[in-house]
Amino acid sequence: MRNKKEADFDQHLIEFLIHDLGEIRWMGSRILSKLIFHDNMRHFAVNILELPSKSQFKLFTAVLSLINEAQHTLPLVVPLLESGNEAVKEGLISRLELLSEDYGSQVTDALNNYWPAKTEEQQAISDRIQHYMEDFFKRARKKTEVKELNPLHTQSSYFNTYMKSYQKHFERTINEGVDKNSIMRQLATTVVLAKGGGWKHAETGEVMQLSSIGTSMTLPRSYFVSPDNFEWDRMVDRLENWKNFLGEWEVTP
Repeated sequence: MRNKKEADFDQHLIEFLIHDLGEIRWMGSRILSKLIFHDNMRHFAVNILELPSKSQFKLFTAVLSLINEAQHTLPLVVPLLESGNEAVKEGLISRLELLSEDYGSQVTDALNNYWPAKTEEQQAISDRIQHYMEDFFKRARKKTEVKELNPLHTQSSYFNTYMKSYQKHFERTINEGVDKNSIMRQLATTVVLAKGGGWKHAETGEVMQLSSIGTSMTLPRSYFVSPDNFEWDRMVDRLENWKNFLGEWEVTP
């Protein structure tokens, strides 16, 4: 659908992403996530610098709240670092600093890829985010070095027991779900593998070699630090009404 009229589609998508109602923003975020994942979308087909300043602020807030990796979401809003409104520029830089806490060097790598040759101002922005990220993780490592504050040291036996129990329960639940609900499991036949990792074709007798495919994604650090808080914040984002978003915003060029 987007391929036919990209500009019109993206204009409506942006309206969804910055809408006051959380459920409409959530709908827009789901559409954008699918486009990023399936269509490799990396930019809007409209000039987002022409949006009103407050809408620019809303847009990068919405886009960078997606759970998609920073290397995929950041290029969509980097043009706003050239916004004529200083509040938008400073707000986005600060948001990228916070994003580096979750995704580390993905943020600076994405900036470097977007800006292969930097101006003096762009270099200053990149250096600022790099310095913030390094300082954050330096302080985070110091906390883990204090063994008395690290549950892995003070409560390791309890932690290991819990993880063993959780892993067994998790594996059992997954296996039961696959056996019960998987269409592939119902349609597929069981094949006994031969030594060396191949299998013999029943009709031709030919020995076939196995192949594999895989994919991966980086989840934000805050998800692992506190999954409950992470999910709570996402739920609040979906429910929050943006009618009074930045209520003290002063209209400037």
